[in-house]
Amino acid sequence: MDQARYYPGVFDVNNLSMQLASNLQLRAYQAQWFGSGNQMMVQVRKGGDASKMFGMQAALTVMLTQHPTGLLVTIGQQRWLDKAAVAGIGVVGAAFFLWPLLIPAAVGAVRQSSLPGEVLGLLDTLVLQQNPMAFPSPVPTFLMPQVQMVYQTPPAPSPTVIPQMLCPACHQMNNTGATYCQHCGTALDDSASAAQTPTIVATPPPPPVMPPPPAPRPAPVKQTAPATTRVSRTALPTERVSAPIVPAGPTGVFTLPSGRRVPMVTAEAIVGRGNPDGTDAVEVDMTTETEQTTVSRRHARITRAGADFEIEDLNSANQTMLNNEQLAPGRRYALRKGDVVEFGKVKCTFSVQEK
Repeated sequence: MDQARYYPGVFDVNNLSMQLASNLQLRAYQAQWFGSGNQMMVQVRKGGDASKMFGMQAALTVMLTQHPTGLLVTIGQQRWLDKAAVAGIGVVGAAFFLWPLLIPAAVGAVRQSSLPGEVLGLLDTLVLQQNPMAFPSPVPTFLMPQVQMVYQTPPAPSPTVIPQMLCPACHQMNNTGATYCQHCGTALDDSASAAQTPTIVATPPPPPVMPPPPAPRPAPVKQTAPATTRVSRTALPTERVSAPIVPAGPTGVFTLPSGRRVPMVTAEAIVGRGNPDGTDAVEVDMTTETEQTTVSRRHARITRAGADFEIEDLNSANQTMLNNEQLAPGRRYALRKGDVVEFGKVKCTFSVQEK
């Protein structure tokens, strides 16, 4: 099961689902979508009923959920649903009947493995068309239980216990209420034979099978980013109150070597590296870049000065370069459109986008 999150921003989940299904249909897939409000479901498959019998049908279910932290996307292997039936019970009710299915044939397994990547690639394009400021990131650890609830296996139904009675002649069990023994034909009740009183033995229901107690979950281990080799200098303090969202004015954008664009949507932004588990987050996170180990945890600070921007090196281990000139730590420099900034060995381009 694959997950992703797009933020920041609020997304039109219904429009995204319709565009995703339409584009997949143009690629010769069968696609359908349904849902309402902030949660939509898109199902994708290739192949008909005959190929499904031999394990060569690829079928995925994509759940799109608008969450306060962004757009949550979950992709899992599911069975194809009747859209007319699902419309009557809704997406939340239909999720109860969805559980992962195994694909026995090798051909189906190969085709299935290529679908999630193709769907996520197409979804990246559609999300950026709707919100150019959004970018994908892993689903935070605290949201994983909510994402996985959609794909839980439904509980097995409890067995039905039918009371039985013992035949006094052949000593075989018969259903309660039977007039004659189904094994030897002996009368079992008073209306069939007044002289013969059957002995009714009620079989108690079997004791319920209690599931084993769940194994204790290990305490989560806080993941930390790789250490940065620093020179013997004292780092400048970077503790600050969360910066408010800037309501107006131009937006500064950093274009990273990987092609990712990071907008400056706050009055102050820290450039550096956060932990993989989502803690100690920074506004401009370099953990996905190739040369990320040359960037300090708190490398530099970007601040707004009216309609302009300023950059300040926070006594980083591998320095900050602005247009091939090294910045003195603790001093602010003007940051203009088209400037090339190097944080360690990560070279970025700064641009300004008018609102």
